[in-house]
Amino acid sequence: MNSFFRPSLESFPSAIPAEAEGQRTSANLHEAIMDSVSSARDSLPKEHRAHFETLRQEIIDFTKAHGISRESLGKPDLLRKATGKLST
Repeated sequence: MNSFFRPSLESFPSAIPAEAEGQRTSANLHEAIMDSVSSARDSLPKEHRAHFETLRQEIIDFTKAHGISRESLGKPDLLRKATGKLST
């Protein structure tokens, strides 16, 4: 009787590379944020929606101009770190 254990792919719950898992998590986070933004926008009276869209676009432009990643927007600790690097 062989008492040695040889791991196989079945031994590991996930054979997905960490990078692919991270990309999927990032995509899921982005989708959740966009759903939340859409829900917030849709809950506003019509006369305020254009202003909401303007503010949303300004946030997108600001983060791009300052190199703040999309992922940082969904994680308060990363957002604090990114904004801490901005000059005041």
